[in-house]
Formats: sequence, structure tokens, C-alpha cells
Amino acid sequence: KQTLYPSSGRTQVQSDDVVGTVSWPTTQTAAQAHDASDATFDHALITSDGSDTTVGSVGVTYALDTCTYAGVVDKVRVRVRAKETGCASADIKSYFAASERGTYQMLGSASAAWYEFDFAVNPVTSAAWTAAVINAITDWGWWAELISPDEFVDINAYAYEYEVLVYGTDA
Repeated sequence: KQTLYPSSGRTQVQSDDVVGTVSWPTTQTAAQAHDASDATFDHALITSDGSDTTVGSVGVTYALDTCTYAGVVDKVRVRVRAKETGCASADIKSYFAASERGTYQMLGSASAAWYEFDFAVNPVTSAAWTAAVINAITDWGWWAELISPDEFVDINAYAYEYEVLVYGTDA
């Protein structure tokens, strides 16, 4: 197994259909995205405009460390430690190769928890993973869909840690 961490290229992403205003009051560096600290995090805030239920999808992507796994890759697991506040509904999934990937999981609000997304094959091509394919993807990250309980509530997503695990049969 090889664990890949963000190395550079932090980019904020958001959907085109946001109701409200997106801001990032707190951001972290690629190094802080795997420092196991609750003091460093990405904070996406969607501020209510008072006209309708606040809603939107936001996320962050990174370039990763170079994958050097030499064996057959059995699966890739994307992991993010995150939480939400202020939402009536919030879901999170992985994001890479310019699109959201995997199945949404309900994002909790009590404290940050790990969310995992497994991919036995590359969902872009349905072909097996290789180190070269993993390295060619330059935008690994997370994507959260947030909905407020009414038009007067601001909603938040927080991401504390991010990693991609490459699993295979070790020689």
C-alpha cells in the first residue's frame, strides 16, 4: 500500500447553481491537509442571500505526491476527514479528473469524521489503475453538497485531512 498526500496546487471548486455567496474564511496548505490537526482546515462558507434556501456544492482539489507503487493496483481509496454546520442536509463525495466521483455519503455535524470512497477501476475509463494513470490526474479532492434549513441560514463545510491510498498485491 502507498499513501499519497496533497503536494501542491490547491484549488477551490464550486457548482454553478449556488444560492448565496461562497467564501473561504479559512484555508490550509497542501502540507496542512495531512497534518492530523484540528487547528488547520479548509472552511467553505455559503452565506444566505435571504431570498431562498441557501444551497450549493463546493470543494477543494490538490496535486498529489508521485505514485511509485510498482505492483498491480487492486483499488484506490480516497479519504477525507470533514464535517458540516448549519445544514439541513449535507453530503460529501470524492472529486478527481474534473468531476465528482463515487457515491454521496451523509456529512456529519457533531465532529469531523473520515469518509472513504473506494474505486476498483478508474471510473473515467473503466480500466485498471496504474501508477501512471494515478499520476496523470492532477485534481484530487473532495466535493460537498450543502442545503440550509431555510433562506436565512449560512451553511459551512470543513475539511481537515485528505489522502489517497493505493492498494495492491505486494511483491
